[in-house]
Amino acid sequence: MIAKDITSLTARVLAGGRLAVRALARLKTLASTLENKQLMKSLGTPMATLILLQRESTSDRNRWLCGSILTLLTDLPVVSDLADVKTGSYGHVNVRNADRNILRLREGASPSYLINGYTTIQANYTT
Repeated sequence: MIAKDITSLTARVLAGGRLAVRALARLKTLASTLENKQLMKSLGTPMATLILLQRESTSDRNRWLCGSILTLLTDLPVVSDLADVKTGSYGHVNVRNADRNILRLREGASPSYLINGYTTIQANYTT
């Protein structure tokens, strides 16, 4: 049943617009378990979110949700930038997941303690 839901939600992501907003929010919730992450990877959710992320017409909110899902599925920071196509103005960059790690490093954490986006101290609390 979950696989069917993920397939349906992934199709809605590809449709874009308002359909994608609710689908992305639900996919982000589903990505909290390891089994669902593996299903999403095999059913093409990362590619669908990447396609939506790269569209010029995608809203900032949808870009943020796409970046969050890709970060959850890959354990890697995702960077997206946005600028007005005609003028090149109003440019900004979104980086998901890197800020927390940079803060830990500035607080004195050793780079060797960073594992999959979490410090070993955080890993001890989450297990």
